[in-house]
Amino acid sequence: MRKITLIISIMMVMTTFTVIYPIQTTAAASPVLESPYPAINNNGTYNPRLRISVRDNDNDPLTVHFRTNASGSWETLGTYNGGNKQYFQNTSNMEIKNKRYYWSVNASDGTNWKNSTYNFIAQPFVLKWRYLTHTDNNSIGPLSFDINKRCNRRKSSFYKLEL
Repeated sequence: MRKITLIISIMMVMTTFTVIYPIQTTAAASPVLESPYPAINNNGTYNPRLRISVRDNDNDPLTVHFRTNASGSWETLGTYNGGNKQYFQNTSNMEIKNKRYYWSVNASDGTNWKNSTYNFIAQPFVLKWRYLTHTDNNSIGPLSFDINKRCNRRKSSFYKLEL
């Protein structure tokens, strides 16, 4: 917050009066980016659904751009308009095991903007399951398998699961 002081001088015959009026203004805030998925340096499944929460403290309308350089150069995946909320973006071509992928979000309220870049390491799909062993309420899990191996038989195709 910054203070601006308005000084008004009034001249009357031989006397000068000075009146000071303090005026406070608030600088417009940039949008805030929170809770990215996948987060920086975390593992992500193949072709993850990107997620970001965007908040503008001035409640201005927002424009949100999702970008990636998965193809080798930066390209826009999607552009959305809205307000303070979570935004999602589906992805493709992010399916090389153990490869680091970069993605970014740019949020603008028309006056101010915020840009953040994130990265993740592509990993096989992780099936989250829980199996009760009936011994003192213990459970086991999760199971991880690679669905990147595709088998073709006849006219149909299926995925071979490697456990």
